[in-house]
Amino acid sequence: MWRALTIDLLKPIPFGTLDGRALVRREGGRLRQGEAELSWQGAVVARASGLFLAGSEGPGSVHGPAPLPPAGEAESSGMFRASKEPGVIHRSSTFAICAGPARDAPQPALWVTPPSVFVEDEPCSDLVRCVAAADLMAGLAELTRSHCTPASPVAINADLNLTFSGEPRGQAFGLRLTHLAAEAGVGLAHAELFDADGFRGTVAQCRVGNTPKSRTP
Repeated sequence: MWRALTIDLLKPIPFGTLDGRALVRREGGRLRQGEAELSWQGAVVARASGLFLAGSEGPGSVHGPAPLPPAGEAESSGMFRASKEPGVIHRSSTFAICAGPARDAPQPALWVTPPSVFVEDEPCSDLVRCVAAADLMAGLAELTRSHCTPASPVAINADLNLTFSGEPRGQAFGLRLTHLAAEAGVGLAHAELFDADGFRGTVAQCRVGNTPKSRTP
């Protein structure tokens, strides 16, 4: 069972054919650890490491996060279109996004339904869809930053870190932003991760200021 996944985004990922490589670093009875990387024209653009832990008998438990309200039904168009109304779905060609609490709420949230195909002719697992949904926390954090502290620099995420309390399942995944902080243009974002059955883990990203070149003096 997946318990932790770390993805370092070393360069912008191009639209094109990528070369992949994966290997197992440790293969024990209770713990397994593997690594993978993607390359574009000989240069590594992303690197990931995953930790597997064997399960054991016993009841599940959750102490802390309150349930995330389910997705709404009203539809609109445009990815991450600004809206202060809860329960508004935003659709793009690849994702269906349902906003939860308003972006100026203490803990803004959204539900994401990722596409069912990412690599042609390759099956797409619930884990892959969950990771794709989790990466949209960067957009949720940026909307929140621009609303709460508009004078602060635009930021992008340099990595993606997921820790699971259970196996993610289903088509839709929820994110609730719990922390967003920065100093000197470097900061972090942290969110709770949900599926239809409840809390599934946490998502964390390192953020770095990314002033567009057109704005650079």
